Amino acid sequence: MRGSPGVAGRVFGTLGRHGCNILAIAQGGSELNISCVLPAGDEGRAMRALHDDLIAAPPGTGERRDGDEAADQARQIAAVGDD
Repeated sequence: MRGSPGVAGRVFGTLGRHGCNILAIAQGGSELNISCVLPAGDEGRAMRALHDDLIAAPPGTGERRDGDEAADQARQIAAVGDD
């Protein structure tokens, strides 16, 4: 995202490693957000993967990833839509 090379790569790499099929991708003009469309069946897996890989603490530390640019920028993961 703006000023932080590799953030989008980490997001989509995480989704791919967890077997989530990305149907569409959009980035806001401000380069501050990424949106993507996935099949409803991938929703739970995608949410857990993004949270665990980009936001949650490394295993065993009990702390958030302070200083990690992707974690600092990934403050909101939301799922919307119909089943």
